[in-house]
Amino acid sequence: MIKNKIVFIFFLFGVLALSACANVPADAAPTMDVVGTTAAELARMMLTQTAGAVTPTPFPPTETPLPSFTETPTLEPTIAVTAIPMISRDTGCYDGPGTNRTLVTNIVVTEQVEVVGISSVPGWYVIRNPIYGSLCWVPQDALEFAPDFDLTSLEVIP
Repeated sequence: MIKNKIVFIFFLFGVLALSACANVPADAAPTMDVVGTTAAELARMMLTQTAGAVTPTPFPPTETPLPSFTETPTLEPTIAVTAIPMISRDTGCYDGPGTNRTLVTNIVVTEQVEVVGISSVPGWYVIRNPIYGSLCWVPQDALEFAPDFDLTSLEVIP
């Protein structure tokens, strides 16, 4: 039984193979693949033109201008402070002019401070906080200046 099935399958494949060959006429000319031929010709043309392309000549070097010297402005001499201001009594250092402002730190008597400016509110000076380095305000009566200290050199800070 299995032998008969195998013979039948081979017979069927043989008939299909012969019938497929029989449909082609003997004098038929092969068809031309227009798209494939055009693509092949374009590829050949691009490769030929690329290989024969001449590299461009580099541009001639340009002259780079040298930097010119510019004068550095001279600074006017400032009046030297010979004595550093000192705190004359224990006081608070505030984040703005007035005792109603936030207290930043307390400064003790005889502490030397850097005066940065005069407050726009009368009676207050702006100093650099000796502990934190930030700006803070102290009352005028808590500072002691040397006689040669020039208050006109200080700027007014709002």
